[in-house]
Amino acid sequence: MIGGLRRGEGLALEWHLDVDWDAGGFKINRSLSKTIQGEAHVKDPKSKSSKRFVQKPDWYMNELSLYYLMWKREKNKLKDTWEGEDYQYIFHSGFGKPYYFTTPI
Repeated sequence: MIGGLRRGEGLALEWHLDVDWDAGGFKINRSLSKTIQGEAHVKDPKSKSSKRFVQKPDWYMNELSLYYLMWKREKNKLKDTWEGEDYQYIFHSGFGKPYYFTTPI
């Protein structure tokens, strides 16, 4: 919320693709703008200039790393009930599928 992301940009964020721990922020390369038959439709952001890096403060990245550890534990507990396939959405519905595109994050 403090990064000025559009809702769809935040919903499309994935741990392994978009979080840059060394640089301390997020790479904004995609947006989740709708779902088609229950599946997320991820596309390029609204404009080419929207592809960017969003720097975050150290305290935020520290909190995010704690959330990531919790996220991994929860995913591992779900085992076969994980619905996110190979996706690693930071914000998801609890079973790995991304939130519906109109959900505020």
